[in-house]
Amino acid sequence: MSSRIAGIALAGVCVGAIACGSERQAVKDGGSMTPIAGCPNLSGYATCAVREVTGPFAPRRASVLLVVERSGRLLRVPPGATDDTWAAMTMGLAAALDRPWENVEFAMLGYPSGTSSGCGEGCCTLLPANIAVRGPFGPDSAARIVEALLSDQPEGEAPMAAALATARQYLTEVDVPAQGDAFVVLVAGGGPDCNDASACGAERCVPNLEGRCASGANCCADQPCRCLDDQAVTEQVRALAGAGIATAVVGLPGAADFASVFDDFARAGGRPNPATGGAYYTGTSAAEIGATMTAIFGGLGARCEAALSSPLPSPDLTHVTAGCELLAAAELRSDTTGAASRVILEGDVCGALARDAPPPVNVLWGCASPP
Repeated sequence: MSSRIAGIALAGVCVGAIACGSERQAVKDGGSMTPIAGCPNLSGYATCAVREVTGPFAPRRASVLLVVERSGRLLRVPPGATDDTWAAMTMGLAAALDRPWENVEFAMLGYPSGTSSGCGEGCCTLLPANIAVRGPFGPDSAARIVEALLSDQPEGEAPMAAALATARQYLTEVDVPAQGDAFVVLVAGGGPDCNDASACGAERCVPNLEGRCASGANCCADQPCRCLDDQAVTEQVRALAGAGIATAVVGLPGAADFASVFDDFARAGGRPNPATGGAYYTGTSAAEIGATMTAIFGGLGARCEAALSSPLPSPDLTHVTAGCELLAAAELRSDTTGAASRVILEGDVCGALARDAPPPVNVLWGCASPP
């Protein structure tokens, strides 16, 4: 169960540790009862049982499937930009991939799918997962993706829901990661469409919302497949989450027309931007897009894990501390039999735990957060 409590600083340490790592409350430390001696800031958790994580903490791999829009609308040049969105995105993403990502492996799914005869205007094609995805995951996957990105050309519409369904099939049936966790990073430049079953007025018609409707009337009147398909996308993001696959959402220039929709996707995906609680939005240049992607990959690569010596009898209502600080990015995960538990951490704490004098890590369990 995830522990989402503010704070990841490592200033505190477990000192006077009579009960550090024990399954009983610490003695009073000149004030309120606390679960860990020398940590008065944890007095609100005095009813928690405590177990030390003896480690060692090891890096945890992230298998990242990039689900990247390649629709024709990305050929537009945003206001104030010098390059079209496609050129900026491909160069920025290529620069982010062209770094040493020791704990991250990549695959890529472009939507719509390119075909040997060309997809063409209005195309919503998605090929089967084993054909559509540039994979498999591996040490040289990033270089293959860069080559594919820089040689591709955008076309067609934005079948985002179908792409996410294909991504789930790939990650659960075709190229299931043998270690660590799978993630989807969705990169999109505007509203999803391509649902033939939908119908809408101009207020939900993607070309109208993006200012691409030359007639000024409802451009979806005779093309319902261009209606905003946000509900189907949300359902697919939730289906990925149900399969244990989190989704980070990145909005390219053009996605700002659908900011609330993209923020909803990000929250459903379980990996919102920690600064805003919604989607990651990029600037217009390759450098800005590359910086956003680098930050996301860096977070996914800075994860570590350790086993508990024995499973917790009550793994719900858990919190994790490093020193005296509660960690926001921490998760306790048990296997299907309940015979073992692992603690998964993320961020600067993993680097701190690799140093010669790491802060002690404890799991607080069987208690709720203070009001």
